[in-house]
Amino acid sequence: MVKNTPAQKHQQQKRGPKSQRSSCNSTNPFIHYYYEMRSKFCGVVDASTRIAIAKMAADNWSLMSERDKKHYVQLAKACRRRRLAIKRRRRIDAAAKKSAKKPDDQPQNE
Repeated sequence: MVKNTPAQKHQQQKRGPKSQRSSCNSTNPFIHYYYEMRSKFCGVVDASTRIAIAKMAADNWSLMSERDKKHYVQLAKACRRRRLAIKRRRRIDAAAKKSAKKPDDQPQNE
């Protein structure tokens, strides 16, 4: 039985199980296509096979029409929107925390 190192345990806790994560969060449409193509060749894949899959994906991508690429472009746009929404939420949360910590500058007259 292989024990996880503390770093591996931290990474698992931080990211959650793979089944709960999406396979690709890229804003590049080709990366979405590449991951889909790579999943077709699932199993044990060595470095030379990965290179061959990448070359095959690049060749196929360059031959695809804009209509065929549209699905992957939409996936990339969805990731872009998700990232921007997360950034926006973080910025709003940071501003709310900053305003909550800020003491009242005006003295109360009684």
